[in-house]
Amino acid sequence: MQIILFEDGLVDQLAPVTIGRPAFSMTWPGWRLDELLRTAFGSARATVRPHLRDVLMADAPDSVLADEILGPALVVNARLAPTIANLRHLEALPKSSHRGLYMQNDRLGVALLGAGVRMPIHDGSVERTLLESPLPRHPVSDFKLFEHPHDILYEH
Repeated sequence: MQIILFEDGLVDQLAPVTIGRPAFSMTWPGWRLDELLRTAFGSARATVRPHLRDVLMADAPDSVLADEILGPALVVNARLAPTIANLRHLEALPKSSHRGLYMQNDRLGVALLGAGVRMPIHDGSVERTLLESPLPRHPVSDFKLFEHPHDILYEH
């Protein structure tokens, strides 16, 4: 299963913490989401905002997502807090028969795509590509997503 991290439209609300780095590389407390997912799943690919793409390419060229998503894939919002509770939820999802978009407060938190799914990424936005797809939507409330810099401090 491919693991994909993406930054959504709310990532700029995390400024100034995310101005010079992807949201998935924020440290909370001592964990980074990308490292947590790589430890649990073996590898992860990512898309980032345009001004960070060259940095990601230089730092980890194999981790940059090309221009399409291929299933099976677990697509994770980069604002997801790197907590053990969130990790346990992510580890359980591939065992679920419910493929589709997991929406929390009307925002895409995670997507689970089955084998054989192939989605070209529209205008570099994984979020938009998934939200415009016919995949079923599942409301959830059990993921912790950072929305503002004070959330990082509060959860610390």
